[in-house]
Amino acid sequence: MSAFVHAPSHLRALVGAWVALHPSGRVHFKTGGRDLSPSDPEDWQRAFDALALENALSVAARYREEPEPVSGVVTSRDVCIPVSDVKDIARLLKAIDSYEYQSCEHEGWATSSVAAFCNQLRHALYSRLPGYQDGDGWAIQGEPNPENVVSLFAMARGAK
Repeated sequence: MSAFVHAPSHLRALVGAWVALHPSGRVHFKTGGRDLSPSDPEDWQRAFDALALENALSVAARYREEPEPVSGVVTSRDVCIPVSDVKDIARLLKAIDSYEYQSCEHEGWATSSVAAFCNQLRHALYSRLPGYQDGDGWAIQGEPNPENVVSLFAMARGAK
């Protein structure tokens, strides 16, 4: 497996999603022993820097080199990330997956505040998917209705 350092634009998108989801109160970011506030522009930068460092630590561990975090400045324009459309949410979920994949190579990842942030951000985005709040999957019981079951084999052959 290879690892790479994400571009500043990728990290800004994650910070932007955090800021956009702020009213939900479900996504917390701790770094340096303090809680960051998504309403504080200085904390946007701290979040960016923490994401950059965690990603660089992973690449450094993978290739046994010194970590070199990307640098970048987070502005109010960067944090205007849409999170209302399914495509926006899917794009951000994939961005989190990619970030985690590139950042999990070092020993401290699993217990890091950045890993916790990514997990919270993912769950907050899931809850914004249309129908999620109305879904009845909290405790699925009983057998599936054969009329509603789609055969994956049939789908592969093009049947509906």
